[in-house]
Formats: sequence, C-alpha cells, structure tokens
Amino acid sequence: MSSAIRIAIALAMMAISTTTSARSEVVCPPATQGDPLDRMSLFVGDPRNLVELAPVTPPSPRGFIYDWRLRSSAGLVALCRYRSGVTIQINLSAGLQECRVDHSPVKTTARCW
Repeated sequence: MSSAIRIAIALAMMAISTTTSARSEVVCPPATQGDPLDRMSLFVGDPRNLVELAPVTPPSPRGFIYDWRLRSSAGLVALCRYRSGVTIQINLSAGLQECRVDHSPVKTTARCW
C-alpha cells in the first residue's frame, strides 16, 4: 500500500463524527499534515461519476459561506478538499439536515449536522 493511500486512509479515520441522541455531526479535519482545508464538496453517490451539488450561496473571493439545506442526507458523500489537492471522502449518515463551509482568508471549516 503506497504512503499516499495510507495517509488518505488515516485522514479519513480522523474525520470527526459525533452522535448524540438529538443530533449527529460530521466535520472535515481542519488540516492534513499542515495542509489547510480549502473547501468541501457534496455529491449524491460516487463522486467520480456525478456532478457536484451546488451550494445555496455563491462564492466570494474574500470569504464565503457555502450552505446546503438537505432534504435527505442518505447516499450523500462529502469530499474534504485540501490546498495540496488531497481529498478525504466521507459517506454521510442519514438524518443530517444541513452542511456548511465557512471560508475566510485565515481559516476554513466544513461540517454537516
């Protein structure tokens, strides 16, 4: 197994998934070996074969908030994208209601709840 695949697997395992009786949350790791999170993309099914879901809000060069209000998260896949081109794929669990990316020149966060 190549080191790039091992890193991708390790990073995927680092994706935080918390469950309580009232809510479930999935968060992209903020960085991979010092490489900061750039954005998150959502897909229905396999990302290699499908078109990326467009966020409700348009991008802005200085900073932006991408927001997806979900009717259903069953079958959704999130790709956490890092500046170096590394991606982490997270299969979202059913029951999530919204996903959001907050991006500023200093920091990017991505989560679904």
